[in-house]
Amino acid sequence: MRLLLPAFVLLVACAAPDAPASRNESSPSAASATNTTGGFRGASGDFDARAWVRAALEATGGADMEHTNYDDPRVARIKALADTLDRAVGWKRACDSYWDPESNREIYEPEPDGGGHWARGMMELHPFGDDEHVVAVTCNFGAYQGYYALAHLDGDEATLLLAQDYDEHAQPYGPPGGTFSTLRVVDPDTREFTTFGLARGLGDCGEFGRYRVGEDGTVEVVEIRMRGCDPTVPDELPPPEEWPVVYPRQ
Repeated sequence: MRLLLPAFVLLVACAAPDAPASRNESSPSAASATNTTGGFRGASGDFDARAWVRAALEATGGADMEHTNYDDPRVARIKALADTLDRAVGWKRACDSYWDPESNREIYEPEPDGGGHWARGMMELHPFGDDEHVVAVTCNFGAYQGYYALAHLDGDEATLLLAQDYDEHAQPYGPPGGTFSTLRVVDPDTREFTTFGLARGLGDCGEFGRYRVGEDGTVEVVEIRMRGCDPTVPDELPPPEEWPVVYPRQ
């Protein structure tokens, strides 16, 4: 997972996934993009990212849907759209996989149908440029934070964002992963986003990451900062943006 701490690993990493479910099944056209049960097809028959974004913005109303009450009538619509996005980018596989350093392989433990946290599949859409969005899809949510898969939608292209994982010694491990800690800032001007993962609910220790998205949808790890959990919490703490840098090694 994306949260990498000396004595604590919370989030998952993703190796090469199985091929996503077929996108060629019968489905409505982009003109009928409000149908929540089908896919979104462009002229070529592939996933129509533009139509999907329009439908998702309409469904979410541009709001943070992660903490919406379960009985909100928009929930079923948003989760249906998330299912459609999964068929295009495979975010569920990313959510349900992690890299095991002992066996040096990917472990895939799919979430049973109906067994996940109710927030799974809830989404936030972040404008990232002209005709471009970063979509954060909730994998699961615990007592005080969640972990997420990120999709990059640019024009008619949709891809899963992947980034290399590093341990507390600034050493890479496993293949590029497909999950991230909670998004803090998305800055389309610099094409950067930051994440913050808590090692405990007090928020005094954990991991802060800064990433840059290339125009081709690749992700550069700009920096990773970490702070270990002390037995006692200091009265004053620097913000995560000022924690010690573990990558790149100083």
